[in-house]
Amino acid sequence: ENWDDHDRSGRYLARDIAFNYLESCAPDAILFTNGDNDTFPLWYAQEVEGRRTDVRVCNLMLLNTDWYIDQMKRKAYESDPLPVTLSSRKYYDGINNQVFIVEKTKEPVDISTIIDWIKSENPATKVRISETEILDIIPSRIVRIPVDARKVIESGTVSPEDSSRIVPYIDIRLKGNSILKSQLIVLDMLAHNDWKRPVYYVTGYHNDAFGLEEYFQLEGLAYRLVPIRTENKGWLDYGRIKSDVLYDNMMNKFAWGGGNDKKVNIDYHHRRTLTVVRARLSYARLAGQLADEGRKEEALKVLDRCMEVLPLFNVPYDPYFPDLIEGYFRAENIDRAVSLTTDFCNHYYETLDYYLKQKDYIVSSAMYEIQLALQQTSKVADICDAAGQEDLANEINNRVTAYYITYMGMQAPPPDGDFGELQPAR
Repeated sequence: ENWDDHDRSGRYLARDIAFNYLESCAPDAILFTNGDNDTFPLWYAQEVEGRRTDVRVCNLMLLNTDWYIDQMKRKAYESDPLPVTLSSRKYYDGINNQVFIVEKTKEPVDISTIIDWIKSENPATKVRISETEILDIIPSRIVRIPVDARKVIESGTVSPEDSSRIVPYIDIRLKGNSILKSQLIVLDMLAHNDWKRPVYYVTGYHNDAFGLEEYFQLEGLAYRLVPIRTENKGWLDYGRIKSDVLYDNMMNKFAWGGGNDKKVNIDYHHRRTLTVVRARLSYARLAGQLADEGRKEEALKVLDRCMEVLPLFNVPYDPYFPDLIEGYFRAENIDRAVSLTTDFCNHYYETLDYYLKQKDYIVSSAMYEIQLALQQTSKVADICDAAGQEDLANEINNRVTAYYITYMGMQAPPPDGDFGELQPAR
């Protein structure tokens, strides 16, 4: 009876997303992952299917444990040991779980000096907190990563045509009173990798990323650390785009196993994962960059590929679908953009029509769905307006406003049902 819900035949999406993470990376890369869900599939890809074993997957949560740090210091398949130079007595269980920041200077301190400070046995580099306990410390809040322009070009971190954009250094500004063991080990790696191996993060805006998002470069499902500063627009669209690299990865290397097969059951968990990894947003961002570079035919190919591999019959509308609509506008396929806008809005109009006809308690329980519909259609209206489609934007806004007024009129009154008389301001 429930076979249709449990039939996984032809569905290789989880495996292929793991492949896509690995294929986002340049050869011999270090890839920092955050937790179980973005690590275990990658281990499967490498350990079972032998895929991209030159990439060293480094789980930042496990990097708080001594046994895992020891693993990272050993060669694995084609990956050389990670450049961790601290001895085990500096990170074994219970040691340096937290390293406190004690500002000996307000000036930036070279990242290698920070690690040397931790290694040192000089009492001046420590803080005594009792007769028997002495702690290692970080002597400055500003940790400076120097950049050798010649070296980053030779290693392929930066292409020669971007040489004028290379910054002389990157400053990490530590927050709070301390850093965790995992952060200490990452600092050690960044200090002694010295731009030799490519370094990638699967996401930014977490403690181990050190606020480096302005130096991220989106290369697929992962971000490469590069010594080029880019102003971040927000937590969704951070990272510069090197269009040729991203195009090659997403158009020639990526797969979405079974995502476009009507016979394959792409269930809620897989659809949610595609939203979490921002699959459609990556295609949309690439298309937008290509359009800005005047490469509009390639931009349309990217957008069409996204619609082909992640079709609506298997992957319904998500928060990033409006970005695809915007991409079609920017690539000047106005008819396609308007058609997608109409279908998109009609979908959410139907949602609103359905919920706003229900009893008040049902409306209250459907608050998320109603607000999402209002937000998404409003977002598309803004996109249409920015694209010069004022009439279409006004039409959407007028309808959304009507729905909003109806929705607000259905909100529950105070428990006693009496708003009371308005009191004059005093």
